[in-house]
Formats: sequence, structure tokens, C-alpha cells
Amino acid sequence: MSKLGALLLLSALAEPHVFASVSVQLTAPTSTIEVGQTLTITASAKDSATTNTRFSYEFTVRPHNTGPWIVMQDYYWNKTFPWTPSDHEGVYDIGVTAWSLATHNSAPTFMTVTVNPRVMGSTPVISSTNNALVALYSAPACAAPAQMHVVFKTSASSTVVSTPNKPCNGLSMNFYLGGALEDTSYTVQHFLSTGAVGPQLTWKTGTIPGDVKIPAHSHSVGPDPASPTTAAYPFVLHATISAAPYATDLNGKVVWYRTPIYPYDSGYLCRLLAGGTFLTFDDDPVDSKQQCPASAPPTSCGDHQFLREYDMAGNVIRSTSWAVVNDFVNALRAKQGGSQVRLDFFSHDAIRLPNGYTAILASDEQVKTLKSGKQDVLADVVIVLDNNLEVAWAWDAFDYLDINRQTLGGPCTAGSAGCPAQFFNTQPNGQTYKQALDWTHANSLFYDPTDHSLIVSFRHQSWAVKINYNDAHGNGNIIWKLGFGGNFSLPSGDPVTDWFSGQHDVEIHPNRTLTLFDNNVASTVTQQPGGDARGQAWTLNTSTMIATPIENINLGVVSLAVGTAQLLSNGNYTWQAGFINFDQSQSFEYTPSGTLVYHEQNDSLAYRTFRVKDLYSPTL
Repeated sequence: MSKLGALLLLSALAEPHVFASVSVQLTAPTSTIEVGQTLTITASAKDSATTNTRFSYEFTVRPHNTGPWIVMQDYYWNKTFPWTPSDHEGVYDIGVTAWSLATHNSAPTFMTVTVNPRVMGSTPVISSTNNALVALYSAPACAAPAQMHVVFKTSASSTVVSTPNKPCNGLSMNFYLGGALEDTSYTVQHFLSTGAVGPQLTWKTGTIPGDVKIPAHSHSVGPDPASPTTAAYPFVLHATISAAPYATDLNGKVVWYRTPIYPYDSGYLCRLLAGGTFLTFDDDPVDSKQQCPASAPPTSCGDHQFLREYDMAGNVIRSTSWAVVNDFVNALRAKQGGSQVRLDFFSHDAIRLPNGYTAILASDEQVKTLKSGKQDVLADVVIVLDNNLEVAWAWDAFDYLDINRQTLGGPCTAGSAGCPAQFFNTQPNGQTYKQALDWTHANSLFYDPTDHSLIVSFRHQSWAVKINYNDAHGNGNIIWKLGFGGNFSLPSGDPVTDWFSGQHDVEIHPNRTLTLFDNNVASTVTQQPGGDARGQAWTLNTSTMIATPIENINLGVVSLAVGTAQLLSNGNYTWQAGFINFDQSQSFEYTPSGTLVYHEQNDSLAYRTFRVKDLYSPTL
């Protein structure tokens, strides 16, 4: 049985075996740690009915005997849980529920862990982490309603990095310091909203380890020290595909890298979140090796099995898997009278919504009858997870878009780039399909706060589609489709080639400008001849349904896949072409008048590249 089919946690098929019982216990090297220290907790389970079973484990945390359990590591085969409490001290309960694949029985248990503060007196403490460029700053407790933030800088640079404010609550205050150069000394100081100031300390960063492979990179235009965006957006965050994510200043000096202290093989960084955490899709190489030996066909190797949030020091904060999300989606759809989905992998984008929920994309595989006949088809599901990683809302493209509309995507062959390692549906002869129509291929999500909708970029339809989400209460109906053959028209006289083709990263900004990266893929669907990638910005008149391109800049490179678009606070645009010659990415900053003011090249494919104010400000 595949990993997807194994976790029937919410399915009516998963009735427990009445003559069996599960027992589980937790062990750890210690029950007392300090703030910022990682404690690895191990679960061990038994099923009274059989020794031939596999267990799935869910790990949860709560303050000791207080409040609800919060899911930190969702159901999966991993029986270890590396927990790094970095906020403040306290006594916590760590819970686990073990679920038996053989008998569908489960059992919970918990252990109690004491987390002590790092700072014991009146002087702050700076502690190293697993990342040579990141430190943990621990300050003495302060009282509500005051707030505290930390500032650090070098004597030789005008760049000052400030953490966000944190509310005081009578416990020690702890902040990750990130965005620093290697082997460099910084002065560090905290400030309270009451006017109180902490002592000035010195922190010297370490040296980036030799096993951290940073791709070669350089810039050919900029930075201009007098430019307002140089000061406002001094860092570039690279969500590389063939290397670990990293960030640089505008001169190309590394200021952060992802520390791979948790096992991962491939995948990519999706978004930087407010406060300095990251959303990522990761693989599970350990489980892949167990499930996919070289002599056997792959089942789920090389796909994005985990949605994770991790901190800038590299510690995984929360995690869920596609297996349990698949079950939650199907439970919700069964309640609504919808058909079941078959998720193949998490795909392309994950964003944090204003209420703390998380919206993600996943690929759904279904056998459909098209005008050309019956075939296996891949479409996309938009899934919204609540604050406890449960599915609050789901939307499937199969329910709303025309399955017979022509697509940019041709056959998607198992194991090829952008496709599942194996398809799950079977042909009439009983064999699994070897290829599927890659029909929609969604690649970005955006939340529009003006009407609480979601905008999805469907690359293979060359459409941006606005969906009635209404904060998980919407009916999912399509509000509009932007692109060739959609609901908007171009201004009179504008050529049809102004429309985008195979686009990425569609966003609407506070001034209501819509930006996207136009891959400009040759297409009979959109009547595009194809050619160099373009940076586009649009205004949409939803009364006249006219879409006007206000920027359509030829970037001078061909990038058939991936890409980024941003509108910066001073009105400049940044676009990134992430798939050049199969081994390179480039990012560009343009003024509204079309002047190139910054150009950077990276000798690695990059899913996205963001200009950021610091490592604490969100990319969306």
C-alpha cells in the first residue's frame, strides 16, 4: 500500500479491529532543557494483535495541563520528534498518538518537559545556533503591556537590522538574530517601548561550513547606494531548486543559508513569513529509500511529502504530510457530497493568510473522459489548513474549469521533471498509467484582502483565476478569469500577444496593480509566438472588464519555467527568471519608466527570488 493510501485516519474504511489494542510510550535523553535547545523525543508503539504493522505518529504540545493540544508534527511514519522551544521558558506536555496500519487502532500518551530560561540575571545572553550566521538573543523578563525588539549592526555598515516587536509577558524574551555576514562582529542591543534600553553586547558570527554549497552568483547592475530601494530592500532571498536556500546582501555577500539539520532531500522554499519563519515543501529521503528500493518501481520517491514551517536557525517548527491532508480533504468533501481526491504531492506554493491559516496547492490525479477519450489527468487542489493543521476549506479545479479547454501542458510522464514519480490510477488492463495530462499546473496563490478571495495562477491554462474563498466560507465559484479567452478584454488596439503565457507568481498590490512573471511560452492556446520572458504589471477595471498592461518589459532571457514578480514600496518592480539554460537564474529591478537599476545572476535554478527588507518581513 502506498503512503497516500496508508493513512485512512478519517475514512469510514478505517474501522478499528475490536480484538486489538495499541500501546505507546515516549522517551527522551532528558526532561529538562533550555530555551532554544533541541530535544529529540522518540515514540515506541505495539499492537496486541500483530507484530507485522507500521505505525503512524502525531506529536502535539501544550502548556502543562493547560489548554488544547497543538499539532506540531502531523501523522506520519516518523517516530521521532525534534522539538526546539525558542519563545520562552515553561513546563510543557509533549503528546503522541500512535496509529496502527494493520488494525486501525490508536493510543495516546504524553510526557512532561521543563524548559528553563537562558538568561538568569539582568544581563542578556547571546547563544550560538546550528547556523553560523544566526544567534539566539535572550533578554530578562519584562512586563505587559510593554514590547521589546532587538537591533544589531556593524560599525562599518549603515545597514541596521531590527527584529519585530514582541509583547512582554513576564517571561524571558528570546529573539533569533538573522541577516548577518559571516566572520563579522556586531553590536547588539534591545529596546523596550517604555524607553528602557538594554546593555550593548558584541556578537561575532561564525564561518559558513564547507558542506553548505552556495551557488556562484554576481551582479552586473547596481546596487546604487543612493537608491531608496537599496536601503529599503537590502537583501535578496534565493529559493534555489538545486541547492539549499540562501540570502545575500545586494553586493552578493551571504547573510543567511538554510541549515539542513532535519533530514530532507529536495523540494523548495515557498515563502518567508512575518517574524522570520519559512514555509517549505520537503521530501522524505529516509522513507523514500525504505519504500523505493532500486529493484522496485518508485511509489512516492522524489515528491513533496511534507509541508513544513521552520525558523531561521533551521529548526522545524511544525509539519504535516500529504497523506493525512489527503484524508482530511476527502473527509470534508464527503461531508459536502463531493467526489474523492487523490493527491499526488504538495505543489508550488504555500502562503500564510491574515487569520493565521495556511493555504497550499496540491496535485489531484483523476481519470476523466475528454473529447479525445478517457485518460489520466492532473489538476490542482487549493487547500486551506487551520491553526491546528486541519483542513478548513478545499477547492478542486476539476469541479470548476472546463476539462476540454486546450492546455499548454502535454503528457506528464512518471518520474520526469514536475511530474509524480508514479501515477496511482489504473488503466482497464489493470496497469497503472505511465503518463497523465498536466492540465492546469497551478503555481502561485494570493489572498486579496479587499474581498477575501484567493487568486490562483494556472500556468497550463495561461489564466489567473479569482475564487470566492470568503475566509473559508466561500462557495468556491469563480469570480473572474484573467488571460486569453477569459473574462477580461485588452484595450482597443492592443495586440493579442500582450497576453501572458505560462505565467508565474500572480499578485495584486495595495494600489490594485497586478504583477506577474510572463514566461511567454509559445502556445496555440494564447496565440503566443513565444520568446524572451517578460515582466508584466496590469490594471483591471472590473466594471468594464478591461485589463490594461502598464508594464510589459522584455527581460532579454528565455525562462520556460518558474519565476517571480514583486512591486516594491517605492514603485519599482522586481522580476526573476528562474530557469535559464537549465542551470541559471537572474533577477531584475526596474523603475516604472523601464530603467534597469539592479541585475543579479545565480548559477543555480531558483524557484523564486525575493527582494526583502530583512529576514523578518513577509514576502507576501
